Amino acid sequence: MGYYQKAIDDLSEGLATKPDDPLAMTKRGQAYEALAQNSQALDDFRGALSSHPELEAAKEGLARIMAQQQQSDDKGEEPLRNP
Repeated sequence: MGYYQKAIDDLSEGLATKPDDPLAMTKRGQAYEALAQNSQALDDFRGALSSHPELEAAKEGLARIMAQQQQSDDKGEEPLRNP
């Protein structure tokens, strides 16, 4: 099992007991992003920001994915999808 998948599994386990933890959501979002699972990453970044809108790492992650999607749209490419 890869590092990022292990992180997702561990963070998901923690979020099962504390589902509103914005730091865990942000870290899991970063791991999803590293695996190009952008839909899940967006969900986590948005979830973290819903309770902590000042969380810089979540704002940055959300901005990165949105910028990638905009670039794909500008080039006429298919939207980013999960594997």
